[in-house]
Amino acid sequence: MARVTYSKKTRTFTALWKDYAKEVLGERYPYGRKSSKWQGERAPTACEKREVIRSMLKDARKAETASMDRAELIRIYGKQEAIAAEGYLKNLKDEELCISTAEVARKAARQEVNTFVEWLHETHEGIALHRIKSTVASQFYKYLQTRGLAYGTIQHYIARLRYVFNEAMLKQEESAYKPSNPFATLRLHKVIAKVAGHRRRPYTQEQLRMFLAAAADTRYLNKWKVLQRFACYYFIIVTGWRVNDILGLCWQQVDLGQELIRLKHSKTRNQGIRTELRITELMKLILRALQKLQDTAEEKRKGYLFPLWGGHAGTSYANLTQHFAKLREKWQLTEYEKQGVHKTHTYTIHSFRGTVITRLTQAGFQEARINYLVGHSPSNTETKHYLTLGADDIKELVEHMEKLCGAAAIADEVELIRQTKEPPGRE
Repeated sequence: MARVTYSKKTRTFTALWKDYAKEVLGERYPYGRKSSKWQGERAPTACEKREVIRSMLKDARKAETASMDRAELIRIYGKQEAIAAEGYLKNLKDEELCISTAEVARKAARQEVNTFVEWLHETHEGIALHRIKSTVASQFYKYLQTRGLAYGTIQHYIARLRYVFNEAMLKQEESAYKPSNPFATLRLHKVIAKVAGHRRRPYTQEQLRMFLAAAADTRYLNKWKVLQRFACYYFIIVTGWRVNDILGLCWQQVDLGQELIRLKHSKTRNQGIRTELRITELMKLILRALQKLQDTAEEKRKGYLFPLWGGHAGTSYANLTQHFAKLREKWQLTEYEKQGVHKTHTYTIHSFRGTVITRLTQAGFQEARINYLVGHSPSNTETKHYLTLGADDIKELVEHMEKLCGAAAIADEVELIRQTKEPPGRE
């Protein structure tokens, strides 16, 4: 169809049809349907005329609006072009996707952005970067949910895109087509599928030893990473602390002079709950070996007990949970209880916490001492207001768990821990 410039002078149907007929047929508008000027062709009916005119008017109004907007933008900002979203996101460099210099982190960032680009190509092909609004972000969020991704994984995707669009806003701050950040205000809805009557199963004594021995395996990792992985499993098994709390431990919380570890638990109803733990002999050897890791850590990661694993607030445990998932598959601990469409594993990395509570209760230790060790709120008024516990009260519990999992014998296989031992006969 011929392009018609919309203006007040050509707004009437007759004038529009005349322009169309003149440009397409090369002659003036025929006033009669049976006029000889149609050169043997059938003249258009009234309905066909109205359809053509309606379409021409719609295109003309769009063209006029776009030209006026474009003229105003050129007048204010100069000649610029809108940026295609797909092209912009594909051409981003690694340092523009991720702050970390680690290859694994940058590879994950690239994969998350590429997933969004592929989805954009299928649903909003050719969309400009500044046209991506909160509606598009919500649609992508629903798409991730339909893929069956975990809530934590979806959080990683949204956080990555929030970072990328924030950088785009800074780059195009003076542009006429400045993008917004549609992921900045996106609300995530966490859905927890609870299975009625489900309980995690505690690990047996043999299973605890298997996990700890697998952490000391040196076949695939260098000695520094072996030490870090073994130390993580050791603290999880003997203390029952949460994984995030252990991986977030700093040297400021460790006092080797007084032989104390002070931990403020992150996930309790009473956020003021703290545990003071007296360091055992084996724990002292492990901590001395971990001090050597500071020499190999990046500058921004120094100060953490486990500096080789980065992440938000120093508590990323993807590496540890991936290793745990492989061991669970290897030893066929993948049982789960199913109700409807939901399934919940009976053996998880959080099951170590339940195992510590179960084994210490079976050994006859006082409930208040167990709660103090793992960071649970007091169970009754007496323990809450009148009972005072300290670091020495729970040292015996940790030593019991060390014996239960054979930690001392397995620690002898870790090279860096063996080197920290004093020679026999030396005081």
